[in-house]
Amino acid sequence: MAGLHQRLESAGTVSRHRLPGNRKEVHLRLTEVGVEIQRAQRGLHEQVGSSVSAFLGRYSDADLEVLTRMLGDLLAMPREGLRFRPDLLP
Repeated sequence: MAGLHQRLESAGTVSRHRLPGNRKEVHLRLTEVGVEIQRAQRGLHEQVGSSVSAFLGRYSDADLEVLTRMLGDLLAMPREGLRFRPDLLP
């Protein structure tokens, strides 16, 4: 994990600091660039989440229940390699 810390510090997104009297622990703080990246990531996450919600809002609860059941069944379906084997369903 130290490699990641070093890369983030080299990129200017975090800065290291130590607490007085504590030589073991290294604390990281976001720099201004790091805070800006964090805000952008959160905004993107919210945007994607609201897009998915708007898309799913087109369907009734009953539609979504059927879709959920179908996807669950598909995940549970027996396979041989990449081939689905519905004939092996209980």
